[in-house]
Amino acid sequence: MDARQHPVDADVTAAYLDNLTSLERYARSLTRDEDAAADLCQDVFIRLLVIARAGRMPDVPAAWMRRVAHNVFVSNARRKNTHERTIEALGESRHVASTEDTAIGREREAMVHEVLTGVRPFEREAMVLAAEG
Repeated sequence: MDARQHPVDADVTAAYLDNLTSLERYARSLTRDEDAAADLCQDVFIRLLVIARAGRMPDVPAAWMRRVAHNVFVSNARRKNTHERTIEALGESRHVASTEDTAIGREREAMVHEVLTGVRPFEREAMVLAAEG
């Protein structure tokens, strides 16, 4: 076993590979897009890996992955819809950020970037996923 590999990684990989074909089919039926379906499957795999490493491997991985794929798809669709409505509303109001708001936003982005560069890639991905819901 690789020194960086967690003890449950092999179980997670096996569960994922055993169910990948049906998960991909289901993801394509949701997204109607090959690339979006692949992204959705990857997201499900990462979430499975995170919960398994936390000691909460699902009893029925196939059902869990399908449910998570559905929930992530719905969340992404809602987020996209909300984002589009927000952009539309901002365009209608012609709101222009003040210089102070812009400076604060840049400072916040710099702080987040600094913190995330000091974190291992897997942990960074887990934090981003958690922040996105």
